[in-house]
Amino acid sequence: MSIPAPIRLLTEHARPIILSSFRKDSCIASTAISIKVLHHFGIKAFPVPVHMDVFNRMYVKMIEEVGIGTDLSKEEQLAWTEKGAWSVGVKGDSVGHVVACTKKVLIDLSIDQATRPARGIFLEPLAIEVQETFFGGEPAFTAMNDSLIRYMTNPGRDNFLQSKDWTDGSRHEKQVAKTIEVLEKEMRKRKR
Repeated sequence: MSIPAPIRLLTEHARPIILSSFRKDSCIASTAISIKVLHHFGIKAFPVPVHMDVFNRMYVKMIEEVGIGTDLSKEEQLAWTEKGAWSVGVKGDSVGHVVACTKKVLIDLSIDQATRPARGIFLEPLAIEVQETFFGGEPAFTAMNDSLIRYMTNPGRDNFLQSKDWTDGSRHEKQVAKTIEVLEKEMRKRKR
């Protein structure tokens, strides 16, 4: 399966439009905008709360050496950090992180909030294929710019549904309209 054109174009063009009115840590607004734009193009999407972790190249190398799931002592963690290993996670008892999904694709327009240039982590909006097992709790992995990204669903964390960024559509109607306009223009250009 390939990623449908409207989803690919959404990841390429929507973020600057969103950032014109929202901060980088705007996953709720970004997800709401994604879903509305995709619905315009006939693609059914829905919000999914997730745990998201990003590991830089050195962290991945060190995981490969000791094995995934190995518990590290505080001293070992400090030694890893001194060697340049770094990870960024968005999770917790509150919302954590919210992404848009179709039955087969995860779309994260606000992953750039986890960018850490000093740690070798450079991220941009993405769309990745996911298996049905992802929605049952299996992690989904992808790589970007020498970093490894892991997503896991975070069931029951639906308090984002009370956020104004979710409930008040007027907060992002301009971004939805502009994104649709840009995507339609891009799709016309590509048909020529």
